[in-house]
Amino acid sequence: EWKAKANIGDNQSKTPLMRAIEFHQEGCVALLLSYNVDIDTADAQGNTPLHIAVEGANMGIIHVLVKNGAS
Repeated sequence: EWKAKANIGDNQSKTPLMRAIEFHQEGCVALLLSYNVDIDTADAQGNTPLHIAVEGANMGIIHVLVKNGAS
């Protein structure tokens, strides 16, 4: 009934998926992906979720993103 819009970015164009990646929240990343959020949306600087995961050197999240089709 109260569906959230998980693809909406904040004032820096970062989506909830991007923020979960920045804070190394692998479980939250998996949950958001299960709701079919846009995995390749870019922020205001052109960074995609995969770019953010690589920058943070989080191999677990990188694996989850690639497995789910991130480019």
